[in-house]
Amino acid sequence: ESINPGSFYYSFKRLWEKGIEKLQFSKESKINFYQSQLKVKLAELNFVVEHKLLSEVQQASERFAFQAGILTDELVKQNSNHKDKFIKEFGIYDNLLEKLRDVYPANSAFWMLIQHDINTLNILTERLK
Repeated sequence: ESINPGSFYYSFKRLWEKGIEKLQFSKESKINFYQSQLKVKLAELNFVVEHKLLSEVQQASERFAFQAGILTDELVKQNSNHKDKFIKEFGIYDNLLEKLRDVYPANSAFWMLIQHDINTLNILTERLK
């Protein structure tokens, strides 16, 4: 991502994302948009962890979990045939999140924030089964 949390332009990026979301009319385009947003939120979380932007970890973590929930809700609402694909994708994200989590000391506040994302993905995976 070229614009990440902590950047002056980040608020504008978030506003742009919300506007683009309103323009997704078909079921497939909504799922594709939410999937791409989840990847963006994971990239942003990765950025804040790699660059040690501790003041941004909580919000980035919450945005990721929120976006994963939005995607899951849409898949369940549409009774989508793509659920298995996203179960696998969530598993991949789980592994990436574990690496990000382990940057911090076990059971520290930042460790727990990312662990919450891992737990959230596990709960959402169960909803998709």
